[in-house]
Amino acid sequence: MPFEPDPALEAFIHERLRRLPPRAAPPTLLPRVRAALEARFGRPWWTRSWWDWPQPARVALLAAALAVLGLVCGGNALVGDQPGLYWQLFSEQLAGWAGWGAGRTDAPAGLDATPAADAASRGGDPRLSLAERYPAAGREAALRAAAEALVAQRLLLPADLPAP
Repeated sequence: MPFEPDPALEAFIHERLRRLPPRAAPPTLLPRVRAALEARFGRPWWTRSWWDWPQPARVALLAAALAVLGLVCGGNALVGDQPGLYWQLFSEQLAGWAGWGAGRTDAPAGLDATPAADAASRGGDPRLSLAERYPAAGREAALRAAAEALVAQRLLLPADLPAP
């Protein structure tokens, strides 16, 4: 049985609600709102959202970021006759942090790579890299076994299994 609202009841409730006096705001509301606004806009500009910064500061930060990017990526206007020098230094540092070095074939593109044989070459990090932990020969078998276990638990579709 569908519900049909009673128009007379609706008009009665509407009239009664209109007769009620408006609710007054709590006396502490205005001071709290003012305090919150003063706290927000009283902070230094550099601690606010980037979009609230003065336009000259935003332009200066953007220019500085682009200059750093140009140095890192090898902008020859700043480096002189050796474009890519800073990119090479940056990629070598990144290779050291990531545990890569010369001689590795599975290194990310653009990085000289060698396996980090000991913790000292990894900056004291005793953890093995993924390539050291899972040799290439066993990696495919481990992936397939893990995927088949997920299929058995009905968390993965059989169609999503890697090709043998």
